[in-house]
Amino acid sequence: MQNIKFEILNSEIVEINERNFIEIAKKKAISSDIEREFFSISRGYLNQKGERKFKNSVSIPPEAIEKVLLALDRIKS
Repeated sequence: MQNIKFEILNSEIVEINERNFIEIAKKKAISSDIEREFFSISRGYLNQKGERKFKNSVSIPPEAIEKVLLALDRIKS
């Protein structure tokens, strides 16, 4: 199994309430063979110490991001 490192290129936190948030990020997966960028949407919370912890995440390849944004725009109202 390859050692894969992840680099956050850009991110924003959307606060849901006092303890819960959504992180929207552009990331890069880096291995010895390949580098691949992708988008992620992660749901998280603050633990008792105030540290960010993540529950769920979905990765979206760059070639699909426009389709996802258009679909969100269509269903939001």
